[in-house]
Amino acid sequence: MNPVRTAPSPPPVPALLLAAALAAGGIGAASWSSGARDEALATLSATQRWHAGLMAEMEALRQQQHELQPALERWKALASAGAMQPPDPSAWTAGASRIQIRQGIGGDTLRFAPARLLEDTNGVLLISHRLEIDAALRHEGRLPALIDALASMRGALILPRGCTLARRGEDAAKRVHARCRLDWLTLSVATREASR
Repeated sequence: MNPVRTAPSPPPVPALLLAAALAAGGIGAASWSSGARDEALATLSATQRWHAGLMAEMEALRQQQHELQPALERWKALASAGAMQPPDPSAWTAGASRIQIRQGIGGDTLRFAPARLLEDTNGVLLISHRLEIDAALRHEGRLPALIDALASMRGALILPRGCTLARRGEDAAKRVHARCRLDWLTLSVATREASR
């Protein structure tokens, strides 16, 4: 028998279409993959820049905190001394009078001068209330105790500014006359309404 030769049959059209579709899909996927990769790299780069910016900002804030820490400690010390309470010279006078009586110093020897604004920095007001003491003491040793007791009062930061002593008469039993100045400093934060 004679083998019959037949011509190879052409591939079916649907198989060719399927192969073409798969090839096109592969090219499209590769193209989309390349675009997605580029987009992901751009997003990564932007995120890294943002992270570096945040890290630099955090370092600047740490440095600022380090620089502000001493001022914060001073602010807390002033607050604990009561220097941030509203000024109350009448209460201070009453407290100082009680101290004088306990110290054995009598009479009306305390006078507050009118308040003076020393500084206004960014709405923080530093106000001075000068206390003048004009008292007769039994001896010089009473003065340091009086000044220490006054300086430990709450409601202001109390700074002794100066004292002079004078003995009245030649007799040692005579009294010593003391004149002292103390500054009572208070801080207050100006409110917006007050600054308008």
